[in-house]
Amino acid sequence: MLRSLPVSPGAIVASKFAGGLLLTIGGSLLVIAAGGLAHWLGWFAPRGGVSLIISLAFSLALVLVLEGLFFLVFFTWDYKRASNVMLLPLLGPLPLAFSSFFRPVIRWVVDRISVDSWYYLMGLLLASLICYLAIGLLAAWVFSRRDVG
Repeated sequence: MLRSLPVSPGAIVASKFAGGLLLTIGGSLLVIAAGGLAHWLGWFAPRGGVSLIISLAFSLALVLVLEGLFFLVFFTWDYKRASNVMLLPLLGPLPLAFSSFFRPVIRWVVDRISVDSWYYLMGLLLASLICYLAIGLLAAWVFSRRDVG
């Protein structure tokens, strides 16, 4: 239906990506606010390990990349194939099967997280946002070349 309107394919893709980004960031801010309120009310107090902000940042980075891949597959093929993208997080335990191969990478990531460095955290968020925008440009290019008729 959108292709029948006087709207360019690039505008269609850009609106989907912008809406998805706003919803993701808005939802993340609500989760951070709810977590801060629960901590302030004394409902929970994180003890050691990875802080709440770091875990939320990693989750946000993962969601941005998955959302971008979802939209790319959606605009390339269809919704049914795009819904399979959301199964990718199930590959998370895969490093456990190849622990000797992934151990140096996991150790490096854990060392950087334990430093609690905002530099790496902001770099991760920036990299995921750049990836999201790059996937958006690729989706716009693919969708503009797709024959919908």
